[in-house]
Amino acid sequence: MHPVIKYLLARQNKQIPVDDGRKIVLILPGGLMTGVRGAGARIGLSELGLADSFNAIYVISAGLASASYFLSKQTRLGTSIYYEDLASRKFINVLRPWNVVNIDYFIDVARRVKPLNIRSILAHPTKLYVRIDRKDRGIEYIEVHNVPDNEYLSLMEATVSLPFLHPGTTKIGENHYHYKDPDFFEDQSSALIQDVLDSDATEIIIIYNNFGQQRSVRKTLALPPERVL
Repeated sequence: MHPVIKYLLARQNKQIPVDDGRKIVLILPGGLMTGVRGAGARIGLSELGLADSFNAIYVISAGLASASYFLSKQTRLGTSIYYEDLASRKFINVLRPWNVVNIDYFIDVARRVKPLNIRSILAHPTKLYVRIDRKDRGIEYIEVHNVPDNEYLSLMEATVSLPFLHPGTTKIGENHYHYKDPDFFEDQSSALIQDVLDSDATEIIIIYNNFGQQRSVRKTLALPPERVL
């Protein structure tokens, strides 16, 4: 059995903090609609009683939405958004060049149609870190427990506001800093994973959303097989 699986299964049906000397981290990269490809893995983790087993989750872009519905125990509901609500021109429409990806529509779905249980996320002990671009300073990480519940969906809006596909930035916090999804001309997934590799995480699970993402990461980074799954 892979050592990462062994340590994770030892936490089955347990909620962190667990006194086992491990720090197990889940990574959810972005990918807009390709996020649905990682849905089966997230549902599997939930149904195996492992949704509460991670010390931290690191995400970028659409990974925040996936992680949010995962931590709030709404994984199947969040997954259904892809094929019931977003698979239409209301969301992505290349004939709408001024706003190809309608993020406002997606946020409205998360707010009213399939409401995200934000209080459940903020009450959860798992840390959730978002890699995001603050326009006046560059890339930074926001831990969602530091975000007021009334600004959580604004943070989600910012993380999926893809450069060149959705106009503008999103203001968050009392200082009204402007945030946006990082520039996709850079390999943001590899940068995210490298940051976690450099952290004190003992085991890391990555749920890739597409083969290109996986190939790029493996080409760029040296992933220690005993530590990363």
